[in-house]
Amino acid sequence: MTALAERTGQPIRGARSAAWLRLSEGVLSNVVWMGVVLILLTPFIVTSQTAFPFMVGKAVYSRVLIEIVFVCWGMLALLSPPYRPPRSWLLILLAVALGVAVLSACLGVSVQRSLWSTYERMHGVVDQAHWLALAVVLVSMVRTSRDWHILLFVYLLVGMMVALLAIGQYFGTEDRRATFTLGNPVILGSYLLVGIMIALGFLARSFVRAAGRPGTPPSSATRSSQGHGRRHVPRWTLGSRPAASWIGRCFLG
Repeated sequence: MTALAERTGQPIRGARSAAWLRLSEGVLSNVVWMGVVLILLTPFIVTSQTAFPFMVGKAVYSRVLIEIVFVCWGMLALLSPPYRPPRSWLLILLAVALGVAVLSACLGVSVQRSLWSTYERMHGVVDQAHWLALAVVLVSMVRTSRDWHILLFVYLLVGMMVALLAIGQYFGTEDRRATFTLGNPVILGSYLLVGIMIALGFLARSFVRAAGRPGTPPSSATRSSQGHGRRHVPRWTLGSRPAASWIGRCFLG
C-alpha cells in the first residue's frame, strides 16, 4: 500500500512542481519587464533633497531597479534554461571594456573617483557595471524582433515627451537654455541623439517592401496575392497607407 501510494503520489507532486515553476517564471518575468520599463522613465526622476537633484536621484533610481531586475532575472535563469544569456560578441566586448575600466581605475590617480565618480556626474566603473548587467538581462529576455520593437517604441515615446518638454522650456525661459530634468544641455542632447538614431532606423525600416533584396524571387504569399490581383504588403510596413505621417513611420516602422 505504501509503495502504491508513493507511485500514485508522484504524478501529483510532479504536476504541482510544474505549476509552481510556471507561476514562478511568470511572476519573475513580469517583474523583470516592469523593471525595464521603469528604467526607461529615469529622465523624469528629480530629487530636490540632494545636492545635485538632476543626477543623484537618477543614478540611485536606475541602479536600484537594475539590481532588482538582475536578481529576478538570475533566479529566472536558474529555473529555466531558455532565459540564460546566449553567446553574444556584444556582451563579450562590453565585459572586456568593463575589465579595462577596472584596471584603469586601479592604476589611476584616484581609485575612489574612478570607481564611484562624483555626485555631480554619478558615472564611474560602478555605473558601467550596472549597465552591463542590464545589457545581459536585455539580451537574455528580449529575443524576438517584436519584443525589441515594443521596447524601442517605449524608449522613443519617453524620448519624444522629453524633447517636447525641453522645447517648451527653451521657449519659456529668457536664457534660451534647454536642460529639462537632466541639468545640462550636453547630457540632454546625448540622450536625445540616441532616440533620433532609433527613430531614423524605424523610418528606414518603414520603406522596406515585401520584394526583399533585388533579384530574389517573390514568396508564395506574394505570388498568391498577386494572382488574386492584390498587392502583398507586410504587416510592419506603412506602404499600404500613403497618407501616413513621418512621425508614424518613425514609431511604427
